[in-house]
Amino acid sequence: MADHGYAEKKKILCKRNNSIITRNIINYINKENKIIFLSTDKIYSQNPKKSPEHTNLAPNGYLAKEKLKCEKMIRRKIKKYFILRLPIVHSRGENKNFSIVDNFLFLLKINKKINVFNNVKRSFLKIEEFNKLLKNLIYSENYGIYNVGSQVYSYSERLKMLCKKYSISTKNIQKIKGNIEPLIQNFDTKKLRKNFNIVFS
Repeated sequence: MADHGYAEKKKILCKRNNSIITRNIINYINKENKIIFLSTDKIYSQNPKKSPEHTNLAPNGYLAKEKLKCEKMIRRKIKKYFILRLPIVHSRGENKNFSIVDNFLFLLKINKKINVFNNVKRSFLKIEEFNKLLKNLIYSENYGIYNVGSQVYSYSERLKMLCKKYSISTKNIQKIKGNIEPLIQNFDTKKLRKNFNIVFS
């Protein structure tokens, strides 16, 4: 469950899919097993500054609170863990339901007009780059919590960059101003770059 709006409507399901399942897993597995947990950048949603992993934790919304609860359970009971705080993960627009970015790319491919925020800025992550990171983690012992994602782009900047890369016309992108908080959501990825020498585009 990655849709924060849906999680607000389905809190019981959200809890079951996060803290309850996580608790069951960590109570069942050997404490020496390695675990990779996918968390969220919304843990920093109250602070638009470039937050490192150990500061400015102020989850906004039920899903972010559940993710932080899971993180704490894992840190208490598991020795070998990777907690990855992820931004919007997207592909190339083949599946419009994969993410909001994929939905936009899908619509642009079939010549539909889209309204895209030009003042709301987020970090992003390409699914193929994320898969490479996961392969590295399988053999790594650099355990801990990591912020994972690109530098900050507005939604319109990100889409234009992707359209150029995938040869998609940008003529149907209509820029609009959003009124959501925070306008800029950022985090620090120095720890990831230092330990894995990875930079996300």
